[in-house]
Amino acid sequence: MNVEDNGKGMDEQTRIHKSIGLTSIKKETEMYGGSLRLLSKKGQGTKVMINIPLIQKVASSYES
Repeated sequence: MNVEDNGKGMDEQTRIHKSIGLTSIKKETEMYGGSLRLLSKKGQGTKVMINIPLIQKVASSYES
C-alpha cells in the first residue's frame, strides 16, 4: 500500500524522533512480517510505502 501527499514534508529528525503515529504503524507492520518505507523531503511532500507479505500467511496455513 502506498500513501502520498504533496504537503510540507518532514526532515530526518522529525521522521525518527517526533512521529508517534509513524512509529506505531511501523511496529504494527513489522508484527505481521512487513516493512514500512518512508520517503520525505522538507517542502516536497511525503510518501509512505507499506508491504505486508500476505502470500506467506496463506502458504503457512496449508502446512498445518
